Amino acid sequence: MSESLKDFYEKLCRAHEYTDKRPYLTLVVEELDGSWSDKNVFIIEAPTGYGKSSITGTLALKAYEEGGKLIVSLPMRTLLEDQFDKIMKSVSIADAVIGKRYMHEHSSPYLIKPITLTTIDTLSLTMFGLAPEDLDRVVRGWRESTGTIEGTLGHYLFSWSNVILSDLVLDEVHLLSDETRSLTYLLTLLKHAIDNDQKVVLMSATMPQKFKDVLRNTLYKHEDKIKWFEFDPQVDEKFLQNRLNKEYGIKLKHLSKKDKWWEEIRSWIREEWDVGYTRVLTIFNTVHEAITFYDQVRNDFKNVLLIHSRFTESDKKEKYEMLKMLRKERKQEYVIVGTQSVEAGLDISSNLLITDLAPAHTLVQRFGRFLRYEEEREGMAYIWISDDVSGDRYKVYDRKLCDATFEYIKSGYAELNLHIPGVPDGATCGRTSGYTELINSVYDLLEAEVMEREMDEMLRVFTDLHDVSKPVNIFFKYGGSFIRESPLIPVQVEGISEPISINFHIFIELWKSGSVKELVKEGESGLVRERLDAGRINLYNAEDIVKFIYKRGIRSFIIDGEYSSKLGLRVRGAAE
Repeated sequence: MSESLKDFYEKLCRAHEYTDKRPYLTLVVEELDGSWSDKNVFIIEAPTGYGKSSITGTLALKAYEEGGKLIVSLPMRTLLEDQFDKIMKSVSIADAVIGKRYMHEHSSPYLIKPITLTTIDTLSLTMFGLAPEDLDRVVRGWRESTGTIEGTLGHYLFSWSNVILSDLVLDEVHLLSDETRSLTYLLTLLKHAIDNDQKVVLMSATMPQKFKDVLRNTLYKHEDKIKWFEFDPQVDEKFLQNRLNKEYGIKLKHLSKKDKWWEEIRSWIREEWDVGYTRVLTIFNTVHEAITFYDQVRNDFKNVLLIHSRFTESDKKEKYEMLKMLRKERKQEYVIVGTQSVEAGLDISSNLLITDLAPAHTLVQRFGRFLRYEEEREGMAYIWISDDVSGDRYKVYDRKLCDATFEYIKSGYAELNLHIPGVPDGATCGRTSGYTELINSVYDLLEAEVMEREMDEMLRVFTDLHDVSKPVNIFFKYGGSFIRESPLIPVQVEGISEPISINFHIFIELWKSGSVKELVKEGESGLVRERLDAGRINLYNAEDIVKFIYKRGIRSFIIDGEYSSKLGLRVRGAAE
């Protein structure tokens, strides 16, 4: 007799020595057991810090012991590494069984290992038969005049089958709701999974109602194949009371770049440090601001750590190890300076959170790193807005969503509890409203659109699995990503050999300013450098850049900038 999911969950809890299991997660596992055979899509909501990753661990243990296959997609590499460590700690799994696949990490090529942790970008490419291992070679054979492939098709069917024969977990899935392209891909994946009787688990703490409505409306023909799990705080009275008992203030601040804004933020830290709030998390919306602030405070406090996306893989791994060390000793003093890289799912906590304004669900995720642990009771949070940022973007975010978030919080921040979805009627606490109302209020403004024509186009790929030219044509048409509205571009500076990805729009600014000097590409005997003649090359849109990179076998572009293991990559010639 095969074991139930509940049996695997109990094993996982024993491995972690969980003597006090979460009632809601126990309920989820029991209901998963009862519906696993006749449902395909399972959507699980639970607050930040509640332990949703134990669901992933349970499915990993099931795949390991039953000889199944599981692919776990995570939005950020720090979270991926954290989840990998947790699974390895829970189950004694051989390296041949579990692996990772993302840029510069190849321990599970083609997502082949029975348990693989990967990024959504890699999952999407492999799903369409364009695994990163083959992509360069396949697209070099693509002919623009005919839209066909001449040469190798790579391991096309092998890549596709590795995904379709796996159970899938997509963690922090709310991040796919912000852009039309990523939302369209997600629904394509779900439709494909349902058609092929595949199991997909979606998890998030902050899923806007509008996002859920889009899923329901688009997949209405398959409503009987979808199982929803919405968190009810009253299912877990102990957790609810712990969250309600947390005491913290929220201070809203206005800053101007005309002033020495870093001095103002540093003064907040010093003020709160003196009253005992010495585990500090400061989150910026741009890499430039994070670097600037870190450079100002790194000698002022104990254990100051900078985390953002523009470090080499080796330096990222070293920083992750430092994070683990700081987390292990929860009374340790530290100042962590970061960007979005630290906001979703990372198991680190603070009793002083200082954050730039961001859209509602992003802000709630950031508060998930604040007073995260049960024993933490008191803290202080600062939310600031830069008054001199104009236009339809607030730094990297939609201006309309940020303004709506700020106005909502300003109107009732004394009553707002950013740790739980809702406060039950009659609960005795100082903060009387949860974050669900905030998120839904703000995201009612979002045009959550699905491109049905593109969705159909992607699904038609699977009607002819002998022709790899179809997904390659879509890959170029979409600017090199099934997920992103614009691609990430690999660059490097003098003194480092590892490429680092930067935003497409920043690359375009560098290109226009003449800061892109050379490229590194594959030659007959290894990597070679080549001068760029900007006057003869048109690289002003995503499709042209992606074609240029893959057709010429480019590994990276060499740009004007500086790199250090402390600060990461700093570019010159572009506004960040």
